[in-house]
Amino acid sequence: MKEFPSVIPEYVASPREVVPPVATGLTIGGWEIKVLPQERIFTQRNIEEGLSVINRWSQVFPKEETFVQKTYGIPSLIVRLDCSVQNGTLGIYEVEERPAGIGLTTHLNTDFKTRLEAIKNKWPVFKSVVSTDPRRKATDDHLWIEPYNPRDNNELVLVRAEPEEVEYHDFEPRSVSSLKKKGDKSYGEALGLWKKITDPDEIDFSKGCVVKPLQGSKTRDIFIFIPVPGSKRPPGASSSNRIREAVLAGSKAGGVYCQPFFPPMESGISDEFKWMIYRVFFGYNTDTGQWECLGGSWNARYNLKIHGAGDSLSGPVVLEK
Repeated sequence: MKEFPSVIPEYVASPREVVPPVATGLTIGGWEIKVLPQERIFTQRNIEEGLSVINRWSQVFPKEETFVQKTYGIPSLIVRLDCSVQNGTLGIYEVEERPAGIGLTTHLNTDFKTRLEAIKNKWPVFKSVVSTDPRRKATDDHLWIEPYNPRDNNELVLVRAEPEEVEYHDFEPRSVSSLKKKGDKSYGEALGLWKKITDPDEIDFSKGCVVKPLQGSKTRDIFIFIPVPGSKRPPGASSSNRIREAVLAGSKAGGVYCQPFFPPMESGISDEFKWMIYRVFFGYNTDTGQWECLGGSWNARYNLKIHGAGDSLSGPVVLEK
């Protein structure tokens, strides 16, 4: 597996600062976020690294009987890398094959919006199906695609539902993304990003690590360990005992994945938003048969679990010209 720094600079707690006055609030589709229009650059080197990962990922992600897999041989028309950059090199946290936040990102990032519209013109038309499960609290799909009408029986769809919601499985032949395999993380083992374990003694607790379930999303059941005393443990990190409990619990379902920890970037904004990651989208050009980087957003938070949290700060990630 790729080696990254396993520790972060010594964490020193300090009074939490107020949101920078230039940040503004934005409410979209049930999400409330803070926005800072400060561009971060995704370099050509990072674009190439991301494309390399996506090309390999698209071959190892579990196959389904979906329209997109049968027609184009890929798991999804649009994906997202959750990542950070250390010393210029891209480090991958996840490849999200049915990403949320697309509509929201069109509001944060006009360059992304332009690139998304251009590649959408290559795609077949599809609409959004959103689960009515009360646990699904928000969606922003209406900002970039139309909602599905049940009377439209033959249209292609992007389904927003959990794999266990079997009532949505009938959409599989018309789906442009994952359905039953949503959140399946076996690709990371194939790519060398993490390995499966069933025993906590398989973990080297002298190094940082992240434990995650075999299948899941939205940072559920993800635990971060950093080898520092509890008094210096950053927000979002767990104790070694909690990590052991998570592994033992996961072993009952076949195991968990263990990934070497590499730190998020320091945002340089304020202690309120100390740590930062990038969330960069890639779309599949159905004319050329190639993936294209579209840009995305950055997220910063006072916590190592940054992904999409409600108290995070967001801004645009644009591509190097």
